[in-house]
Amino acid sequence: MEVFDKVNALGVYCALHTGQEKKFVPFSNHIACTVEMVSTDDLYDVAVIDEIQMMADPCRGYAWNRALLGLEADEIHLCGI
Repeated sequence: MEVFDKVNALGVYCALHTGQEKKFVPFSNHIACTVEMVSTDDLYDVAVIDEIQMMADPCRGYAWNRALLGLEADEIHLCGI
């Protein structure tokens, strides 16, 4: 939600896709989503996976592993601590 709000405020059209809500923004060519909701069927130019250290989480780590290993993207950027 934070990325969605920030980039739309800057004039970059961005959609939002989470487990609780979907917000479609006309003319958007960016999407902000939770790692659990990312599509591994779509092709992306660039994907940014935040909080990559969560791969070690026993309950939710599968989603980061799935995103890292399954995303179809020309570039994948990883952010973490």
